[in-house]
Amino acid sequence: MNLGLAQSNYLKITRSHTENDFIKYPPGTEFQLKDENDSVVFSNTSKEKSFNINKPYTLVVNPPYKTSSNTYYLKKGKVEIKSNIAYYDTQKEHNKTKKKKEDYGMYNYDAKDFTKSLSMKKTMTPSTLNPKMYNATFEFNNGIVATYNDGEMTATLNDENLKIQGYYVIYSKDGIIKLSFRPKTGETWWVFEPVEESKN
Repeated sequence: MNLGLAQSNYLKITRSHTENDFIKYPPGTEFQLKDENDSVVFSNTSKEKSFNINKPYTLVVNPPYKTSSNTYYLKKGKVEIKSNIAYYDTQKEHNKTKKKKEDYGMYNYDAKDFTKSLSMKKTMTPSTLNPKMYNATFEFNNGIVATYNDGEMTATLNDENLKIQGYYVIYSKDGIIKLSFRPKTGETWWVFEPVEESKN
């Protein structure tokens, strides 16, 4: 049986030399990095903590919060197993102050929110730069993945970066997602305007 990352580690995928072009996955994530011969060269069970990408590799990631995998085709960048001590240390304090059943937990995501047939799952992690603030990943069932990381919001669809304006209007071929996220509390609001409506 393949075990996921230790609870004090998380996965960081740097996809290029462009600033903020990276993705993070929480503790418990399983992953395999394969070369062109389909041989595993790096995984969550490796003793090494990082692997530099300088030729084509395929990275298959199995996050603990979903049953399907995410696949990345990398030609440069780096795959790292990073220490997440700040994440883990703040869990106890967060649980002490947790008052309501529906409050967000460290490893939990929201129940599905539906708007115009679109649904979203959110996963929150404390910032490693400021443990009193939260980072978050928002996974929509149309394939869009938005990531808030220490003040920066990015969004992708099929590994292609999407245009974002303001705080935060995400443009895609299917329509517009208007997403609001409070890093202090984790509160999130969003609406989806399909292509037909967004043209009006």
